[in-house]
Formats: sequence, C-alpha cells, structure tokens
Amino acid sequence: SIDRITSEASPRFIERVPAGAQFDVELVYGIYDLNDQGRTDVENLRYVYMALDLLEASVLGGGGSRGSGKIAMTNLAAALKMTDDYQAQAAGPEQVGLRVIGRSASEVIAAIQAKLGLLRPSPQEPASCPQ
Repeated sequence: SIDRITSEASPRFIERVPAGAQFDVELVYGIYDLNDQGRTDVENLRYVYMALDLLEASVLGGGGSRGSGKIAMTNLAAALKMTDDYQAQAAGPEQVGLRVIGRSASEVIAAIQAKLGLLRPSPQEPASCPQ
C-alpha cells in the first residue's frame, strides 16, 4: 500500500500488532427462560469456553505459519447480573451479583446454576428412589 500523503510504500500486506499487546474484551451471554428456566442456555455456556480454547489453539487472521496471530486469554472472569443488580446499578454504583475468575467452564457453570437455583443431581450420582 502507498501512503497518499507522503507517497511512502508499506511492504507489508497486513497490519501487525506488536507482540505482547493486550486488549480488554467483553462478551455478553444472555440466559433466557425458554420454558426451562434458562437451563439450556447455562449448559450451552460451555461452548463459549470451548470456542475460546480453540481460538487460543489456532490463530487470528492470516500468517499463522509465520508466527502471526497467536493469542492467549488471561484473567477470564464471569459475572452474573440479575434484574435486581440492574435496578441497583440504576440507583447507584454497579453491583455485580456473582463474579468467578478462572478458566474452568465447569466451575463457572456450577456457580451460575447455584445462583439461579438450577442445580440437579450429577449423572454419576444415582437418583434416589422412593421405597
């Protein structure tokens, strides 16, 4: 490409970000009650974590074979905001209902299920039968 003001040529076809650059990213994942109290949405949250892991294992953009586009996710956090949290935020400083820091989708999902009251017995545990 050629800078139209200085007529200076740029020999690279792609823009590069310096190694070690850090970016703040925010993802918003909605949990809706579709006649299951949000269970499906909470359980599907693991796919967001899987996508982030796959992104780390791959590269962003082109030039991956030349070392470009490698990323790492650090300091991941999940916050669950309920209706009451949004009402409190409107009245004053932001109040976050639940904050979990870590990489484990299972840990975050379990905490959200507990907060929403969606816990159910794990598949390893046999269901109790009335006698």
